[in-house]
Amino acid sequence: MERIVMKVSGEFLNGGSQNIYDVNRAKKFCDNIIKLQQNNQIALVVGAGNFMRGRDYIDWGIRRVEADEMGMLFTVANALFIRNILLSNGIETVVMTPIQFPGITEQYNRNIAIKLLKKGKIVIFGGGIGNPFVSTDYLAVQRSIELDASRLLMSKNVDAVYEKDPMKNKMAKKYKQVSYAECIEKEIKVCDFSAFVLAKEFDLKMQVYAASDIGKIIDDVNVGTYIANDIESIFY
Repeated sequence: MERIVMKVSGEFLNGGSQNIYDVNRAKKFCDNIIKLQQNNQIALVVGAGNFMRGRDYIDWGIRRVEADEMGMLFTVANALFIRNILLSNGIETVVMTPIQFPGITEQYNRNIAIKLLKKGKIVIFGGGIGNPFVSTDYLAVQRSIELDASRLLMSKNVDAVYEKDPMKNKMAKKYKQVSYAECIEKEIKVCDFSAFVLAKEFDLKMQVYAASDIGKIIDDVNVGTYIANDIESIFY
């Protein structure tokens, strides 16, 4: 049985709509999580893009520190939303945060998180690491390493890692697999740079894919991009 950490973006939860949540999309996502959990231990890290995005704070006229603090709270809201769906399906789920919200979340503790996973519970991490200037990408890598996860499934708004920004260059080639060294050297921005550096240091196995392809992940279909150390670049 594998221990898998999954990162899901806030943008995926609203499906690009003006609403905070696309409930049907979120329910389908949780249905797939439940299927994946049948043979694996699952932990989730959630983003907050359905509430605010990276540069919103500039338009809003607030400081980056306060924006990150708001973002951390928004990830807790998303974690509670996902937990509610999973609980309604009879799946025991615990939300852990670096700062405790009494009666709402449990304070993060590595050993307790591992025990919960071994007992078959899904653990959702919200609230970032409790400090500003740290992305949820970095958190997903950090929790994967701390929990001795066999791999990190990093869902994004793109279906894979591209050598160039596919939104700006339609001819950009898509990687089937690529090394962390190449991602860092080429400054590929599909992930937070510091997350790539940490993952490289600990040789974390990562798969970047579109969240909508989670069903293919469960069916063991080769989708997205595999990232690790000491592998040659291969394009689709």
